Amino acid sequence: MWELLDQGFVYDMPPIDWWPAWSDLDQAVAQHGGDKETQTRARTELERIRDHALREFRDRTSWEGDIIKGPVFAGVPPGDGNPDADVMVAIKQFNNGSVFVWSPYDLSWLAQYAV
Repeated sequence: MWELLDQGFVYDMPPIDWWPAWSDLDQAVAQHGGDKETQTRARTELERIRDHALREFRDRTSWEGDIIKGPVFAGVPPGDGNPDADVMVAIKQFNNGSVFVWSPYDLSWLAQYAV
């Protein structure tokens, strides 16, 4: 997974109600597979990425701190030559349903929502 967390790319989107292929933390760790030690490392890395994404949402969007969905993870093909997939993180705000997405890579088709 992604070794160096910088700001990344953040998107402030309208509500999304269907989340195919997105996983909560426990599901993402289980999908990673491996022995207990490997899964513990995966959980630690995913928690680090999640916490970074939440900081970015607080700092760069109108997120009010409430969540109705997420944080959830989805894989993205690695862009840095790493054989492991990278992940993006999303949450859905309870108040108005806004969705915030963090990715280590620019998601160009979401350019209108970039912050």
